[in-house]
Amino acid sequence: MSARAVRAATTLGFSGLEAAIYVALLQHGPQTGYAASKLVKKPVANTYKALEALHEKAAVITSGGDPRIFRAVAPDELERKLNASFLRRTKRAASTLAGLEKQGLDREVYRIGSLDAAIEKAKSLIGNAQRVVLVDAFPGARAIIESEIGAARAHGVETYLKCYEPTKSAAVRTLVPPDAKRILQRWPAEWLIIVVDGVAMYMALFNSSLNRLFSCIWSESPYISWVYHFTLSSEFTLTSVQMLASDQADMSVEEALRQSELNLDNAPGFTALRALFSQFNEAD
Repeated sequence: MSARAVRAATTLGFSGLEAAIYVALLQHGPQTGYAASKLVKKPVANTYKALEALHEKAAVITSGGDPRIFRAVAPDELERKLNASFLRRTKRAASTLAGLEKQGLDREVYRIGSLDAAIEKAKSLIGNAQRVVLVDAFPGARAIIESEIGAARAHGVETYLKCYEPTKSAAVRTLVPPDAKRILQRWPAEWLIIVVDGVAMYMALFNSSLNRLFSCIWSESPYISWVYHFTLSSEFTLTSVQMLASDQADMSVEEALRQSELNLDNAPGFTALRALFSQFNEAD
């Protein structure tokens, strides 16, 4: 019996004995519980108990005869069953846990240390946007969140993207600085900066292959998030003017200058920050 196969089976949530029995049934075909116990060299009582557990997990099926015959479910079929079961459980859990989330002022800056978590946070932020999303992204990082940008725009969210190569982005406006090629040469990495509604900011730096995370931070601090919103909108203005100067922009000078006022009056972050300042002043 392949030890590697047994280890792989344990990652599906099987105990060591359950994994060994499942692998044995795959390799040797349908067996009685007694025959399976001989294959895995374990007591018959323990083997039957593990077979029942595998049956409950939909990993084996059984005949109705006496003695019963146990057959392993094909790996591809088992994968589909486990995926469907996992999705059902996670949706139920997320729905239950969502009601426990405490809303309130959070001024902290958090560090994300996992590559998968950093990517998921970027997608989640864009997916939860209400009014406006500002993104500054290198080509590979942009591709990761492109579908989320399209979905946000489809829901009426204004999406602005600064990227570093020509692309058919779903964003409302896409800007490519004239010196994009030089910037990419100077930075042998992939960066991703996102500000959502002026209420949340995110910065991540990945390696050029996008399989390692160098640094990632995010915050819902009203002040920090709004500063980044204003900074990115100003950066978009500068890029627009640079594009105009190099005859690469399809906008007027007035339109280029208005980039610095992206949703200044109606972005949720600005409203929240003004309310926070009012409370702060009243406390005096």
